[in-house]
Amino acid sequence: MNHCSTPVLPRPVPLVRPLSQRLADRWRALKAWWRERARQRREARDIEVAAELNEAMLRDIGAPDWLQAYAQSRREAQLQRLQEARLGLEHRPMGDRW
Repeated sequence: MNHCSTPVLPRPVPLVRPLSQRLADRWRALKAWWRERARQRREARDIEVAAELNEAMLRDIGAPDWLQAYAQSRREAQLQRLQEARLGLEHRPMGDRW
């Protein structure tokens, strides 16, 4: 009897997982991606809402310095846009429609 022969497995080992398992993994990954995306959107919305508060209110509630600076820069940019719009209307020639 030859004992050096290749061992035979009782059944073959699958090299690819079943389709149902692969689909379930993809579904879980998609749900995790969607949850993370929703969390990021909520966080961005919360920052935008907080940035609407004035500096005194942000200091009172203990907002971080970066949020206070962001809120201030947003207000300054908005004020600059308003001033530019006013100047544009004041200095526009009468015949110029644009």
